[in-house]
Amino acid sequence: TLSNTTTGAGEMLDLATLMKASRTLSENIELEGAIANLIKVARENAGAETVALMLFQEQVLMLTALLPGEDTLQIDPIPVEISNAIPLSIVNKVKRTGKPIALDNASNETAWAKDAYIQQHQPKSILCLPLSDRGQLIGILYLENNRVAGAFTGDRIEVLTLLCSQAAISLENARLYQESRNYAQQLEETQLQLVQSEKDRKSTRLNS
Repeated sequence: TLSNTTTGAGEMLDLATLMKASRTLSENIELEGAIANLIKVARENAGAETVALMLFQEQVLMLTALLPGEDTLQIDPIPVEISNAIPLSIVNKVKRTGKPIALDNASNETAWAKDAYIQQHQPKSILCLPLSDRGQLIGILYLENNRVAGAFTGDRIEVLTLLCSQAAISLENARLYQESRNYAQQLEETQLQLVQSEKDRKSTRLNS
């Protein structure tokens, strides 16, 4: 609620940007579309170069989507543990604690110095955020800026935290929608098989 009539133009712009991003996150019920929208919104509102989305599938955390640098969005889920695309030590801590981690210059942080990804890529700004729906962790969003230290400011983290709350709901709804469609397709196939089986049975009886 904006109660102050002297709200600055910058704040109004931030509110407009947030509302636009919020609409984008909720406009696609298809899971692949919802994932693509989240990656797009995260990149636009965070100043990130690399964006990775991880979602749980049957209790296994999967790297579900990756947008590295200027490359195209990759959606080909593989287990995070074998992906080599993100710093596992950071992701695992967010997974364990359910709390975000923001680093201004990860390559200089001794706490993460042993991480193979950080040793190899020497990233600067890192932001790793939990995606929770109704108190349950459904995934993790990883953002990286390799050019600028301190790229993820407090304001950006606050905005992204709000967007992640909505994204988690949108992703979970999309997942449930996909499951219901898959179930409907399986049911339809089963019914067709039963009809065909009955036809075959009648045909066999008549021929005999």
